[in-house]
Amino acid sequence: MNKALVKAIALVLLLVLATSILSSCSGNERNAASLKQAQDEAEEKDINVEELVSDSTGENQKEYDEREKQKERTTNSSTSSAISSQSSFTNKFGTPTTRCSHSGCNNFIASTGDTNCCTIHSRKCAECGKYIDEDATYCMDCISKAVTKTKTQSYSSSGSSSSFSNEYGTATTKCAHPGCNNPIASSGDTNCCTLHSKRCLECGKYIDEDATYCISCLSKALQPSNSKSSGTSSGNYESSGTSSGSYDFSGYSDSMSDEEFDAWLDDVLGS
Repeated sequence: MNKALVKAIALVLLLVLATSILSSCSGNERNAASLKQAQDEAEEKDINVEELVSDSTGENQKEYDEREKQKERTTNSSTSSAISSQSSFTNKFGTPTTRCSHSGCNNFIASTGDTNCCTIHSRKCAECGKYIDEDATYCMDCISKAVTKTKTQSYSSSGSSSSFSNEYGTATTKCAHPGCNNPIASSGDTNCCTLHSKRCLECGKYIDEDATYCISCLSKALQPSNSKSSGTSSGNYESSGTSSGSYDFSGYSDSMSDEEFDAWLDDVLGS
């Protein structure tokens, strides 16, 4: 009886142990499967994260590259504008960054012309339209051209030195009038330019500004007569009686004043 009970108890224990072992094995398999699934999911997540990071990094790189290209384009544009501005700036009174000299003005000076002010505070040359100082009328180029033209025209009407017959100088002799730099007249009896000379009342030749007749006309008026009349006239000269206008200067009075002398010449040459 005791042996049978012991065997029964031993069998039960074996069954329990076997059941435990089987249950443990089954649990381990499930745990292993769960562990494997968890590992697979983790790896998949890692891959997704890496892809996400890769995509994000790629997008950021594209944005960075685009920004750098935009900066380069902006820099090139600014450089081109600066070069273009510098090449078109011809005002000798400063640079493209020189400020207007007008009181209280911060604008840059005009890029062209003869002015140290901006376009608002500059005038336009009355000849060519170039910017000039606000108190000027013509630019330096136009003034220089006008002076050159005046000098050229004053040499002679033909512009040739061969027509210069004034014995008081040459084609480059300057006018004797104080402060005048024009050449003297190309013809006549004068040491001044045409502006500061008078015209002979008889022949129209240029003479000094304080004279009335040229030397040639005076000489003609004062030369002796070829045929004298038998009597003398009431004046200080003898008439030849001819229409040639030839007079004898032998009776001329040295005491005659300048006004009387001019009146006498007017009478002589007018006849």
